[in-house]
Amino acid sequence: MPYLTQRFLSAPVLSILVLTLVAVAIGSWTLPAQAQNAPLPAHTVLAGWAWSETTGWISFDCDDLGACASSDYGVSVEDDGSLSGMAWSENIGWVSANVSDVSGCPSAPCTPRIVGGELTGWLKTLSGGSPESGGWDGWISLRGPQYGVNIDGEGKFSGYAWGYDVVGWTDFSLVRMVSRACEQRYFCINDDLYIGEQSAACEATNQLVRRCDFGCAGNSCLLPEAPSGELRAIPSLVRSGNTTQVYWDIKSANSCSVVGGGSSWSGVASSANGETSEPVTERTIYSLHCTGPGGVLDKTATVNILPIFEEQ
Repeated sequence: MPYLTQRFLSAPVLSILVLTLVAVAIGSWTLPAQAQNAPLPAHTVLAGWAWSETTGWISFDCDDLGACASSDYGVSVEDDGSLSGMAWSENIGWVSANVSDVSGCPSAPCTPRIVGGELTGWLKTLSGGSPESGGWDGWISLRGPQYGVNIDGEGKFSGYAWGYDVVGWTDFSLVRMVSRACEQRYFCINDDLYIGEQSAACEATNQLVRRCDFGCAGNSCLLPEAPSGELRAIPSLVRSGNTTQVYWDIKSANSCSVVGGGSSWSGVASSANGETSEPVTERTIYSLHCTGPGGVLDKTATVNILPIFEEQ
């Protein structure tokens, strides 16, 4: 009886053990599928080129052309595998993966997305559907019943998309998925200087550095212009005891002073007719000194005495 009890009690235990082993085995087989759906590395982008025999190359990253400084475009891969951003073709223009552009595609799903090693959805050429497109709507299908774009475990693409009569078959074998680090940099918004990440591959994060008093260009505040202008004395040759007119008009200065020959004036500009000097009885040098946000300016003007010739 103890033997029978032990025998019959061991059957449920054995069943539980078998079910547990089966569950573990099933779980181990599902891990690769779960890994395929895991979040992609941050700031993952597409790089390289797709090729159409009718419209030529399509660049997926501004680094392909070394054009990021002037045209910062690219296609990013989000954590859920969906694509966003713009690719570029010299012949057909911008090719969009953005949800706002691909909505209303010919057939669902519209959003381009990497799912289980396959690229599904659509791309939209923005020049399509325009009066100049000749009736072409601009759609590029990434997957159909007998074609499609695939991606392997190393992030390399293969296969073809279909762009109908204009783009035709588009080869993705030179496109790859890469992880790109984002770097902060300085940039201008209106007349203010910001620091942050503004590339197509990374989320924009803008932090104000300073408000530029003299404008912003490139990646820095503009420096104030240095004071500039001339000082003139007309005439510069006078008879002893006569006067001269002193002229100046200085840009980018806050204050100026002019001295010489017992005369002194102030202001960034003389009157329209100049300033009349004291009688000049000897060679006289007039000196101008100006200051401004961009520096200082010093100029001189010389007045000489007309020589008197006496007969011997």
